[in-house]
Amino acid sequence: GGQAGLSQKIEFAPRYNIEKAVVTVFQMDGFQLLPGRVAGGPLQFARRGDARSRERFGEWFGQGVQALAVVTITEVEFGTHEVKCTLLSSAGGDFVPTDQGDGQVKALLKRVKKLAGVL
Repeated sequence: GGQAGLSQKIEFAPRYNIEKAVVTVFQMDGFQLLPGRVAGGPLQFARRGDARSRERFGEWFGQGVQALAVVTITEVEFGTHEVKCTLLSSAGGDFVPTDQGDGQVKALLKRVKKLAGVL
């Protein structure tokens, strides 16, 4: 329970690099960046369930399910950003936060941190 979403602190990387890393990592994982983002606002990614998503995220994320990943990047202290990702899912109704994909989201955020450091 508690607060939905997982976060990862990233030090010594400019926000621009972190955003680039987030987009790269999530798109490589099959998510599509949704257009119409407000500058500085959250990055939103959508993904439709299929065999691959079910394999990676678990049984819940199969055919007919859509997921939305909302990623916010906040500077928490000088030179340190917190990247937070909330995963929501919908099986045809409203999108509701889910923690069922936490393992995969954690792995994605670790990759973001690694990539942000080398960009």
